[in-house]
Amino acid sequence: MHAEGSVASSSLTGPTEIVNSALLRLGASPIQSLDEDSEFARLASATYAGILDDVLADHAWNFAAAFAELTRIDPPAGSWGWDNAAVKPDDCLRVFEVEGQTNAEGDDWQVVGDQILTNLGDKNAAGVDVIRVKYGRRIEDVSRYSPGFVEALVARLATEWAERVISGTSAQTRRERMASDRVRKARSTDGREGVVRRRPTVSFLTHR
Repeated sequence: MHAEGSVASSSLTGPTEIVNSALLRLGASPIQSLDEDSEFARLASATYAGILDDVLADHAWNFAAAFAELTRIDPPAGSWGWDNAAVKPDDCLRVFEVEGQTNAEGDDWQVVGDQILTNLGDKNAAGVDVIRVKYGRRIEDVSRYSPGFVEALVARLATEWAERVISGTSAQTRRERMASDRVRKARSTDGREGVVRRRPTVSFLTHR
């Protein structure tokens, strides 16, 4: 049994269930489809994708994490301080780690536009200069979402839509507090699914 406004990730077939879970938390009526001609369907259709990407990028969700070996290219002109660069994967929403990063001076990286600038890098088995990264990617298949992510997404949708769906400052404050609590809990749960890294240098060798 699930409380009103909650949804089991294993039962999801599309974004409409997630949208309706957020609407129910706000005391609004559910919709039949994102394509229907109703106020809430139009609101969801216009904003759902952007909010989804924001929540995916907020945290290194395990189900959305990916590793990539990117070909090294020269950094763009004027990007002083960086020796290497690589183009982000097409489905990348946020870069979380670059292999070899430490707290040492110079072992840093920065995302500028569609490129990752860094002083790190390595050669792969073929002798090609590469940069290995861990990143968060766009996942639209709702059946792959973890329960914690579903809770965080529903909470964010409710927060973003609260002003349009309900009125009153106290109601908005209550929704924002709810979203903050649920996202914090979801991140904590998702983070415990992996093994804590104890070495100061990040290595992706075991993931290739």
